[in-house]
Amino acid sequence: MANNGAWEVFKRVLQGKPAFEVDKTAQKSPESDNHVAAAHADNLYIEQSGKKIYPVVRVTHCNMHMSGEHAQLWADIHNESPFEVELDSITLLGAKTELDYPLRPHSSREFKIWEGHVLHQDPQGVAELRYKIIDNTDYFMSPHDIIANRQSDGVVTISELRCSTNRITDV
Repeated sequence: MANNGAWEVFKRVLQGKPAFEVDKTAQKSPESDNHVAAAHADNLYIEQSGKKIYPVVRVTHCNMHMSGEHAQLWADIHNESPFEVELDSITLLGAKTELDYPLRPHSSREFKIWEGHVLHQDPQGVAELRYKIIDNTDYFMSPHDIIANRQSDGVVTISELRCSTNRITDV
């Protein structure tokens, strides 16, 4: 055991030595590495390798409703992860829609995610779906490419929001 009492520290300083001694017997042991690995094993949100798990939540189906010059986009949002998440919001076509809805693991629900004028130009950018794991409040953003079709009358409809799971990020 290292002697780090006040008098011993003072004597070492006067001698020009480091003030505190390190206890060589208390250095890192293989058991401490096992404790770190066990902590990762107990954490549901970290893979055994130590890599963070990103829960996959995505838009699986889109349906655009139009009435005259008014349009609504409805979508099924599916939680593909084993964690309960809370859907926060989705942003697309310059509008943010608050969802504020808990979604159990492997379940889905339909939401109205956009409302506005009928589109006459191809949509630009991506849709950003934001959500969090309820148990640990980690926030994530899942970008979705907007896939659109132009009808013969010039109206553009959104047919799909396509998610790439390797683009999910922390927020």
